Amino acid sequence: MDDRFEGIIAAFENEEDREFIKEALRIRQDAEQEGISLRLLGSLAFRIQCPENSRHFEALERRITDIDFAASAKDRERLFGFFKSRGYVIDEDTLYAGAGFRYIFENPEKKKHVDVFFEHLEMCHTIVFKDRMNIDRWTISLADLLLEKMQIVKISMKDLKDTAILLLENEIGEDNRTINIEYISKIMSNDWGFYHTFTTNLRKLTDVLAQFHSLDNKERNLINQRIEKILEKAENSKKSLKWKARATIGTRMKWYREVD
Repeated sequence: MDDRFEGIIAAFENEEDREFIKEALRIRQDAEQEGISLRLLGSLAFRIQCPENSRHFEALERRITDIDFAASAKDRERLFGFFKSRGYVIDEDTLYAGAGFRYIFENPEKKKHVDVFFEHLEMCHTIVFKDRMNIDRWTISLADLLLEKMQIVKISMKDLKDTAILLLENEIGEDNRTINIEYISKIMSNDWGFYHTFTTNLRKLTDVLAQFHSLDNKERNLINQRIEKILEKAENSKKSLKWKARATIGTRMKWYREVD
C-alpha cells in the first residue's frame, strides 16, 4: 500500500473507520492489479484528498458508514467475480433498479457495504465520470468531489462538513491539480437546475461555517474566500440558451431528480 496512506489511516481515531479505509484501499489496489479501474468517491475520498486537515474530520465527528467507487462500464461484468472472490455478494435489486449504472455489494462477514457507480452519479443531478477516471489515481477529481456534495438538494450537515474541509485543503484553479472552476462553470452554464442547487448549497455552507467549532477564524475566512471565487465564476460565466430558458421558469417547476 502507498506509504502516504499510513498517516491518513493513523488519523482515524475510530477503529471501525480505520477498517473502512483499509478495506477501501485494499479493494482499489487489488482492482488495479487486475486491470480494473476503481476510484473512490464519498466520505473516504474526502479523507484521502484532505490529509493535512484530518483533525477536522475527527473533531466534527464524521464517521464512515460505507465505501463508494466510480467505475468504468467496460469493467461491469468483471466486477461480479472480483467482489465475489473477496466475500461480497451483489444486491439483486440494484441489478434492475440501478439500470446497470449502479451496483451494491455487501460483505456479511466484514459488515461492509460497497456502492459502485458506473461512469456517472445520478442523484438529484448528474455528475459524469466517463473520460475523467484518470485525473487522480485514487479518487474522482477534486472538482467532481465538490459537485458530488453540492448536487444534493436536501443537503445534510455531514455533507457540508466534508465540503468545508475540501475547500480548506484544496486551492481553486483552472486545472485538475486544483478544484477546477473552469470545468465546474461549464456545467453550471448549461444546466440551470444544477446551477441553482450548487450555488444555493455553497451559500448555505457559508451560513453554517460558524457552527463548525474546530475551524478557527483564519480557516473560515479562507473557505469563504474560495466559496466566493467559485460563486463569482459560476454566476459570471456565459449562459447557454437552454440555461436562460429554464431560468425563466425557476423553482415553479421541479429542477432536480427525487432520490430515495
